[in-house]
Amino acid sequence: MQKEFLTVQEAADQVGVSASTFKRICDSANIPLIRTPGGHRRIYRMDLGRVASCYLQSRQLKNSASTMVVPIDGTEILTNLIESRPQEIARQLARAASSPTELIAVLEDGLVAALWKVGEMWRANEIDIYQEHICTNTASTALDILRQNLHAESDEKGTAVGGALFPSIESLPSKFIALCFEIIGMHAVDLGGYLPVPSLTKAARDLQAKVVWVTHTHVNDVDLLLENHRFLREELASDVRIIVGGGGLSPAVRRSLPWCEYFETFSQLAQVELA
Repeated sequence: MQKEFLTVQEAADQVGVSASTFKRICDSANIPLIRTPGGHRRIYRMDLGRVASCYLQSRQLKNSASTMVVPIDGTEILTNLIESRPQEIARQLARAASSPTELIAVLEDGLVAALWKVGEMWRANEIDIYQEHICTNTASTALDILRQNLHAESDEKGTAVGGALFPSIESLPSKFIALCFEIIGMHAVDLGGYLPVPSLTKAARDLQAKVVWVTHTHVNDVDLLLENHRFLREELASDVRIIVGGGGLSPAVRRSLPWCEYFETFSQLAQVELA
């Protein structure tokens, strides 16, 4: 007997898209995703046809709009990650986007999905930890190349500052966010990982930031996280927006941060009005 509900990954596999793309389609088409008590998303199996139809329509519109766009090849990106070819990855991602704004969706469909596959391969012992590090560093360099070559209007909407708070050393998610802010017209200052919250606060003040972002890929100490965010909110001006994201933030933690704006995908972040 078939299950009535599917996980996002199960449903995305059936449609033939990445999990992030699947969630983006559901958001744009108002297709409901159900939350379990643990905060995980599920979809009715009967709604899969609507998602697939929306996806096909979007691809047809995209293909008719521009014949110069080259479809993203996730397998090729994965190979280039493993072989440490950041220039090739940046070139492929740029060719698959017809505009700077569309680059955000391409990043999710291509690079984010490939990095997710890298994580799965490492957990399954299909690659060594050194290979996982190569992939992460290659992705980081590819993002730097894309940002350097970005032809978007910057500074128009002010400055955004952010990173990952101490004790996290992960800097890659913050690089993704910085690139997204640059694409939508802000000057982004990425402070990386292992960042003490007083330093982030001082940077936001010194640089007159309108937005402060914090990434939380993993959370080991919820009390420390809440303490840091309370400090951040108390020390920053009331009109400074605090944006958070990352898989480490459970629904319960997010409910404990009512003064923060949470975004699950880069595409959602790109659609927010920041002017």
